[in-house]
Amino acid sequence: MILFLIIIVPLLIYSIWIFFKKVPPNGNKSHIAIYNIVIFLSIFFLSIYLGYRSYNNMINTIDFGWAPVTAFISATLSFLVCIFFAFLIRNFLIFRKK
Repeated sequence: MILFLIIIVPLLIYSIWIFFKKVPPNGNKSHIAIYNIVIFLSIFFLSIYLGYRSYNNMINTIDFGWAPVTAFISATLSFLVCIFFAFLIRNFLIFRKK
């Protein structure tokens, strides 16, 4: 579990950095900035909700002690997957090269 967290936290930081730094060169900078902020905040609140939901599902089980850890892992994994798909959609569908 600790090894997984050691791997996933730098991956999360790297994916956020890539999402904001690797922007398409042909798009309008203000439109891309608005897209980035809206998507980032949406994914952030979605991952908080999913972590909260997984915590509430585990709170009454026998693995009660692991509920915060699994909530954090589910939130970070959902954030990573969503930011990856948002990156692909932004670069290859919305602001693609003409």
